[in-house]
Amino acid sequence: MDYRDLNVYKSAFELGEWAGMFARSLRPPFDTTVGVQIIRSARSVTANIAEAWRKRIYPAHFVSKITDAEAEAAETQMWVEYAYSDGLIDAATCAKQVQAYDRILRQLVNLRRRHVAGTRGSDAPEPPGRGRAPRHSRRREH
Repeated sequence: MDYRDLNVYKSAFELGEWAGMFARSLRPPFDTTVGVQIIRSARSVTANIAEAWRKRIYPAHFVSKITDAEAEAAETQMWVEYAYSDGLIDAATCAKQVQAYDRILRQLVNLRRRHVAGTRGSDAPEPPGRGRAPRHSRRREH
C-alpha cells in the first residue's frame, strides 16, 4: 500500500488543489498573504502524510509527522476563516472547507491512534519503567 492509497491523503490532496485555485484567484495584497499561507499549510498536510507513511516503521516518527499534519490542517482552517472575514470567500464556502478539514482531522487522529495501538503488540518493547530492569543495571553474579 502506498500513501496515495490512503483516503485521508486523497481528501487532503483535493483540498490542497482547492487552495491552489483559490490563491490564484486572489488580487494583491491578499495573493501574497492569505493566498501564500493557505497554499503552504494545505499542501503541507499531504506532505506530512506522505512523510509519515514512509516513517511508519518508527512509531514515534510516524506520530510526529501525523501530528504535524494535524497542526497544518488546523492552520488551514484558520486561514480559510480569515479569507471569509476578509470577504474573499462566502459563508457557504468557508463552512464547506472548515467541515472538510474537520473530517481530515478526524481521519488523522484515527490513523494515529490505530497505528499506536498496532505497535503495542507482543513484540513491542515495554514502556520505560515497566518490565525487567535494563541489562546494565542488573547485578552481575560472581
